[in-house]
Amino acid sequence: MFLLDLDNFKDINDTWGHPVGDSVLQHLVKVVNGLIRKTDSIIRLGGEEFIVLLPRTALKNALTAAEKLRSMLEASPHETAGKITASFGVAEHISLEDFSEWYARVDAAMYQAKKAGRNCVVSAESPPKPQQEFLQLVWQPQWECGQPEIDRQHRLLVEYGNQLLALAICHNDPAALDAHLDKLLAHVAHHFNCEVELLKEIGYPAHAQHTTTHQKLIDEAIKLKENYHTGTLRSSAFFAFVVDDIIVGHMLNEDIKFFPYMSPPKH
Repeated sequence: MFLLDLDNFKDINDTWGHPVGDSVLQHLVKVVNGLIRKTDSIIRLGGEEFIVLLPRTALKNALTAAEKLRSMLEASPHETAGKITASFGVAEHISLEDFSEWYARVDAAMYQAKKAGRNCVVSAESPPKPQQEFLQLVWQPQWECGQPEIDRQHRLLVEYGNQLLALAICHNDPAALDAHLDKLLAHVAHHFNCEVELLKEIGYPAHAQHTTTHQKLIDEAIKLKENYHTGTLRSSAFFAFVVDDIIVGHMLNEDIKFFPYMSPPKH
């Protein structure tokens, strides 16, 4: 679904009068109907807001359709009011999500498009570029265990996590996002194997439990990744799990337990 709202429609009514405003709305509907499929629907919510429903359409394709419509509308001036534009919010329905939740997400995305300067398309999955602000993971001294290779791998996890967050927020290149996600998860698997072998070598008494924890995290990541790709899980929830549970949460809650065993014995 995408929600579109004509930009500066009040100015059109104030300048040209309501009959021209009505004509502009009719012009918009004509442009939309000229681009959407027979299976799609356009519904006027009221005023200058319209919903377009695109059944069996993935988010990527809906974003492409919305951008095509935005561009066509901008390139099709009204005979009296001249150039008209609209702001678009796009959201893919999530399994078990009711309509009010779905609509709230697409409405929020549309308002983000307004804040970004109007005449643009914004996905409900991420904010527009002009509004991009996000927290980065910052390496903390207490995350140092004293073993150079494990510390290097942990630092790399943090670096990969920040890169993943940046790509997820930009939402511009799904292929690049998937490639980086695979790279991060491959590093996680390699890191977990190295860590377990080291814990065995130093005689860490809870190495078996630590191995089990690693496997649970990997299994959960694989399951969530599948749900993310099928559209049954929001990307934000999946990336939050990768960053919060695997990268930061595991170091803070589990890895710190073996840190004392890395220290040289005191004499």
